[in-house]
Amino acid sequence: MSRPDAPGASASLRRLEALLRRQQEAIRKRRPERLLETTEALEAEMTRWVTASGARDQGGAVASPQEVAAVTDRAQVAPQWSDADRRRLQRVRSLQQANQALLEQEAAWVHFMLEHLRPGLQTYSGDGRLQQAEPRVIIDRHV
Repeated sequence: MSRPDAPGASASLRRLEALLRRQQEAIRKRRPERLLETTEALEAEMTRWVTASGARDQGGAVASPQEVAAVTDRAQVAPQWSDADRRRLQRVRSLQQANQALLEQEAAWVHFMLEHLRPGLQTYSGDGRLQQAEPRVIIDRHV
C-alpha cells in the first residue's frame, strides 16, 4: 500500500540533501555569500520539512530545525517511511553533521588567524611559512 505523502516526503528529503551539498561546497570553497544564501534556504526547508513531518516536541510545539537529527529517531516519524526515504534521511543527517564539523573547523581557523596575524606581529614570512618568533627588547625612551 503506497503512502499518499511519499512523493512529498521524498521530494523534501531530496531538496534537503541538495541544499546540504551546496552548503558543504560553499564551506569548502570559502564563499561566504553563497554559504549565507544556502544556509538561509536550508533553514527554511528544514522548517517546512519538520512541520510537514508532524514532528513535535514534548510541549506539542513544532520542533526546531536544529533538532532534525533527533526528529529522525522519533518513533512516530520513522516507521512510516520507505527504505529509500530512510537511506536518504541518513545521508541528510550525515551531511548535516559533516557540515557542522566543517563550520566549527572554519571558525577555529578564523579565530587562529585573528590571533596570530595582527599588524606588527610577524608570525608568517612572505611565502606563508611559520617563522620563529624573535625575542624583542622594548626600551622605554620616556624616562
